[in-house]
Amino acid sequence: MAYGALGRIGSCCRQMGNLGDAEKQFRKSIDWLKKHGQDEAQISAALNNLAFTYEDWLKYDKAIKTYKESLKFRRQCDDGNLVEMSATLMNLGYCCRITGKLKKSLKLMEEAVKFSRECYSSSHPLLARDICHLSTTYDILDRKAEALDRANEAFDIAKASLPSSYSQLTECEYSILLLKCIIALYRDTGR
Repeated sequence: MAYGALGRIGSCCRQMGNLGDAEKQFRKSIDWLKKHGQDEAQISAALNNLAFTYEDWLKYDKAIKTYKESLKFRRQCDDGNLVEMSATLMNLGYCCRITGKLKKSLKLMEEAVKFSRECYSSSHPLLARDICHLSTTYDILDRKAEALDRANEAFDIAKASLPSSYSQLTECEYSILLLKCIIALYRDTGR
C-alpha cells in the first residue's frame, strides 16, 4: 500500500538525519491513511513515527501534540495491543518530562507501566526499562522513596532477565545502579 512505502521512505529519511523530508513523508502517509479510512492502529503507528521525528528534531511540543493524537487513535483500537499503548504513553510521558510537565509525565508513565505489566513477563527487560523511566520521574519530582523502590524493582527485573552465565553489566543495569547511587547520595546529604 502507498502508506507503507511513504512510511518506509520517511523512516529512511529520519535515519539519515533528513528530518524535514521525514516529516513530509510521514505526513503524506498519515493523510493517505485518514483519506482511505484505514484502521486506528495504522494511523496511530504512523503518528508515532512522526512524533519520533519531532523528538529527534528536539521539537518536543510538536511531538507531544502528535503523541496525543496517536493516543486518541490507539485508545479507539480494539486490537488489544498493549505494547503499542504502553510505548505511546511512555513516549508522551518522556516528552512531557523534558518540557517540564512533570505531573503529567508521571501520570502518563504510571499508566504506561500498568500496561507494560500486563503485556510483558515479570522478567522482561522492556518492563525494567519502563519502570526505570518511571523511577527517574519520581526522582525528578523529589519523591525519593518511590524512585528508589522503582529503581530496585527495575534492577531485579533486569537481573532476572539475564541468563545465569551473563557476567557483564548491561546498559540498563548500569543506568539503574547509577540511579540508585544518585538517590542514595541525595538521602545521605539530605538534599
